[in-house]
Amino acid sequence: MTDRIAIRAEQLGKCYRMYERPRDRLIEMLRPGAGRPLHREFWAVRGASFELARGEALGILGRNGSGKSTLLQLVAGTLSPTEGSAKVHGRVAALLELGSGFNPDFSGRENVFLNGAILGFTRAQVEERFDAIAAFADIGDFLDQPVKTYSSGMLVRLAFSVQTMLDPEVLIVDEALAVGDWYFQQRCLAHIHRLRDRGTTILFVSHALDMVKAFCERGMVMAGGEVVFEGPASLACDRYLALGEEGRGSAHPGTSVTVGAAQARAAIPFEVVAGGAMLPPDPKFANRLSERTGSGELRIDAMCLVDAEGHPVEAVRTFGTARLAISVAVHADVPAGATIGVLCRNAVGMDLFSLNSNLHGIRLPAMAAGCRYHFEMSLTWPTVKGLYTLHAGIKPAPEAPVFYDRCFNALVIEVLEPAELAGLPYGGVVWVTPERAVLRTP
Repeated sequence: MTDRIAIRAEQLGKCYRMYERPRDRLIEMLRPGAGRPLHREFWAVRGASFELARGEALGILGRNGSGKSTLLQLVAGTLSPTEGSAKVHGRVAALLELGSGFNPDFSGRENVFLNGAILGFTRAQVEERFDAIAAFADIGDFLDQPVKTYSSGMLVRLAFSVQTMLDPEVLIVDEALAVGDWYFQQRCLAHIHRLRDRGTTILFVSHALDMVKAFCERGMVMAGGEVVFEGPASLACDRYLALGEEGRGSAHPGTSVTVGAAQARAAIPFEVVAGGAMLPPDPKFANRLSERTGSGELRIDAMCLVDAEGHPVEAVRTFGTARLAISVAVHADVPAGATIGVLCRNAVGMDLFSLNSNLHGIRLPAMAAGCRYHFEMSLTWPTVKGLYTLHAGIKPAPEAPVFYDRCFNALVIEVLEPAELAGLPYGGVVWVTPERAVLRTP
């Protein structure tokens, strides 16, 4: 069983000496053991014990100052424990203070090789991975400029790319997914999913409870430097909320409203119209994607929300009518019967709902090579305010094993709160409207 353990912490503790005056520290150093102590002890972490098997993911929850970050630093080895021990088996990537291991006078390229050497890779091994690291960071010509000239966003991109692209066996993350722009966050999230699927052990701190539920089998709650709960991730999230801790942006922070049983398949009005306004090809569309797959007979080249006149918009209100438009460039004749679908995810990558032409009786006609087609679908938007990503795909038939084109993180939508909901206490991510209510009295 020992070789299955990736992380073992035993009675781990970190104590700091707190002095009222700076000179008291010097006096104690010069006269150790003489008179009463001039300091008081502050235990940032005490008595923390846990084991994490290879391939497992453990989320750590707790309010600011509860000891979460200190615990991660003790496990990562960037802090020495006052008591207890932490043993980590395997190559570690620690995303604690992104960029802290960079030499500011070195270029981004030089820092990639420097960090690779620190992680135990040869220059040849880093060179094999360099193109993937550069592509993921996506900072262009700045890769050959000194790191001290980087913006914070570019520094985050490069640091995350280096740490996660060098095949860590253990990944330790402290709120690193809260930084960077929206698309980069989604790419990071997708990459951590892939690392976990390959068997990487993950230990991370997050205040996003949905992320903990999505990533982790287990959760741990800390308060006052001590572990107050360890168990299934969903129960850990409940315990965290029960402590009345952070995340008070809504009445029920971090919770989700789950859509109930699927509605019966119902055909919706559908018509094929010759001519008319179409979305122009969007040259930036492909650059927004975190990943794209498909056989390529047709490709999605534009996707957006449009208003009643067909003009692109970037936001919709809860309960508002959203007209989702997708334009497709056809490169080879496509027979009738293709299925087009859209999936909506929230900020932590959880699937919320999907739309599928086949489910609603829509049969797409044959499409000719060399032409562009414009598909539109209208719906009443069901989620509460926030940012959401849409993922789109087209396949030959509902049961087909491959897609013509499948685009992840194709579009970000901002959902605005209607005036009638302002100030009202509500939570979750999907809005559900009851159809009937009854109170039976004695």
